[in-house]
Amino acid sequence: MSTGTQETDIPPGAAAARERDRRARVIAASILGGLLLVFAVLNLQTVRIHLIVTTVHWPLILVIAVCGLIGAALTWLVLRRRAGRAPSS
Repeated sequence: MSTGTQETDIPPGAAAARERDRRARVIAASILGGLLLVFAVLNLQTVRIHLIVTTVHWPLILVIAVCGLIGAALTWLVLRRRAGRAPSS
């Protein structure tokens, strides 16, 4: 007699492992975000930024924050694209 189990069912323990992985990613992201924040706050001087068409003077904290946000956005886009290409089983 069949138990009704399909290939798409999650194996026992897989949900717990997935939750641990998610927690680990959240903790790692929080630590890295905190380090970025501390680094940015410790660098308050104004710096000259050479853009393609002009030069601006911005506080270094703003430059660090913008670069951090750009890095996070690029990471999110790459991971999203990779998830969309995942082979279906």
